[in-house]
Amino acid sequence: VDEFVHRETYLDVSGREMIDIITGHDPENPIAIDTEGLLNSDWYWSIQVALTPGTSFTLRASQPDFGIGISAIRTHCLSNAEPTTFIHSAMHDFNVCRQMGLDLFDCCLFDTRYAAYVQRVEPQGLKALARRHLGMKMKDYKEVVGGRADEKQIDYLMSILEYHEATGWDP
Repeated sequence: VDEFVHRETYLDVSGREMIDIITGHDPENPIAIDTEGLLNSDWYWSIQVALTPGTSFTLRASQPDFGIGISAIRTHCLSNAEPTTFIHSAMHDFNVCRQMGLDLFDCCLFDTRYAAYVQRVEPQGLKALARRHLGMKMKDYKEVVGGRADEKQIDYLMSILEYHEATGWDP
């Protein structure tokens, strides 16, 4: 039974709202973070912060006060080696966070993807792990991101077509 069914919530917040959310968090409790975005690109950068199961606060780089929110996360959640900060796929998120101005170097990180890989009997996807260990069926990427991903894919395909027409390149 999924105790989180219909309770999974993604809330877009501004940097100033993130200050209020983070300030109210007990620094003794762990947090989980995830990122969306591409390295060396500012397209669709966002960081999701979960302080309690089932709720994620999303801070998008497009927010004018994005840096304020990143600073609040750094100051209130990641300034100590404890508590543990959960992350899935640190090899990706670590670098994206650094580009966003959030250095995780001094954090006590637990990478759920790496742990699943080392155990060799676990699924490595975050949603499959959440389902197996917590009974939580998470929304898929497309449900969270919506049509923005489709727009980006179309833009990419159009750039290939434009390149083909301009250069005569034939794959």
